[in-house]
Amino acid sequence: MDFQEQVWSHQIQTQWEQLGAASVTVLTFQHNDGNHSAASALNRVTKLASSPGFKLITTGSCNPKLQAKAKELAEKEHVKLNTTTEFDEKTQAVIKQSLAVAERITGSVSPW
Repeated sequence: MDFQEQVWSHQIQTQWEQLGAASVTVLTFQHNDGNHSAASALNRVTKLASSPGFKLITTGSCNPKLQAKAKELAEKEHVKLNTTTEFDEKTQAVIKQSLAVAERITGSVSPW
């Protein structure tokens, strides 16, 4: 939630409890990190919600700057994951080739 004015967390909790909320936990994010912490949290929630057994229900709208930062972080994570996977696959292929060459040279080889 974004507020146009400063709102104290203890006031938010009281208001939600008056509206019928049984349990309220208020978490805030740093305002000086360019939405990085909030976007990371949003991405974690979205990722968890896409796993089996969960259903994402969204009401309201998200700050456009936060959405943009979340998308940016998700794309970076996707690229990093693909790069890591590609590196792991290439590393495994090289290890197999090295073991095959060593086996031809010595007749047999132990991985240790």
